[in-house]
Amino acid sequence: MQKFFITLFFAVVLFSVVAEEPVQSVQQAEPPVPVETTKTRQLEDIFPPDVCEILRKEGRIQRSLFKQKALDYVYLPSGNLNESIRNFWTDEKCSYINETVFLFSKPDSGTGGQNSPENTVEILENILKSVSKLEGITYFSNSRQAERLLYKRVFCVSDAETRTPVPDPVDKDINGLSVLVLQEDLTFGENLYRFSYLKDGNQIALFYENETPMELMFLDVIDPNQMKNVLLVEDLGDEILFYGLVRTNYISFPGLKNRINASLSSRLDAMYKWFVSAYEDKVN
Repeated sequence: MQKFFITLFFAVVLFSVVAEEPVQSVQQAEPPVPVETTKTRQLEDIFPPDVCEILRKEGRIQRSLFKQKALDYVYLPSGNLNESIRNFWTDEKCSYINETVFLFSKPDSGTGGQNSPENTVEILENILKSVSKLEGITYFSNSRQAERLLYKRVFCVSDAETRTPVPDPVDKDINGLSVLVLQEDLTFGENLYRFSYLKDGNQIALFYENETPMELMFLDVIDPNQMKNVLLVEDLGDEILFYGLVRTNYISFPGLKNRINASLSSRLDAMYKWFVSAYEDKVN
């Protein structure tokens, strides 16, 4: 019995030290495919004036909450995909939610060509479907004050049993697309995720959640379908809106709250930097 409690103590300590590593998510019931629209909106069509002012001044706005009675969405952009995103999480209980919005000004916007609205949407689709390009991206570790590897391996697989690598679905229609993805990170090891996509006009959403339990020190810390993420991008003409969402339930350990918050917010920042870099590579 003494040996058991000693082992448990070290597991808790180690978890609080490394819990900042990647936490991911996947799909549940297929969200309804909405009616497609083609209007190019402005930021002011989506958010109230105070949020627009912050985004135009700072380029970013974020909020996170732990175990509140009402964990609703504050910065979720309006649009036809809004309901599908809200319905992605159906569990009444939620340990943590993080919303981060970024506003990116296109380089040489307004000159047509690669930055035209029609072409931009094609570029956004291609980036989000290029799953394997996530491999090797880094994030800023708040505890270590240094850049660290986020994903060691990322690729689509044929099925959960054989996990045979298959090409990224770049040639597939994005609306209603669903693929199984293997991701390996330095904390939770190798896990499977379901990536699902919806598109409505200039707005594209990637939904992803864990299909396998996420383990740490042989302990299941996040059950299947309990780490859900959404990346929503929208072409706004001269700008691109990027919305990141994380919702999760996890086994709570003392001292974990602040590390989870810092970790997941850093990861959304890393996903945004990857997205911007991929976009700039395609238009330059």
